[in-house]
Amino acid sequence: MLIYKEKHEAYIVAIDQQEVRYITFNGEKFCAGNDMIYYQEYANMSNGVIGVITVPDLVIRPAITREELAAMNLEVDFI
Repeated sequence: MLIYKEKHEAYIVAIDQQEVRYITFNGEKFCAGNDMIYYQEYANMSNGVIGVITVPDLVIRPAITREELAAMNLEVDFI
């Protein structure tokens, strides 16, 4: 798996045998834990909504809050 940051977007890429999957998000904060990647987009910086993606399959899960993330002892940080 690879996480790559451009000026305005971040890419999460997973390569499995012959298949390449990727997801992009418009932001620069993320963390990983519990077989998940937690990320925050620019549009959600003030409301605390954290996106969740499973790894390595890169499936988008229901969003969580900063408080829920903190309860797991995780915190999103700048890429």
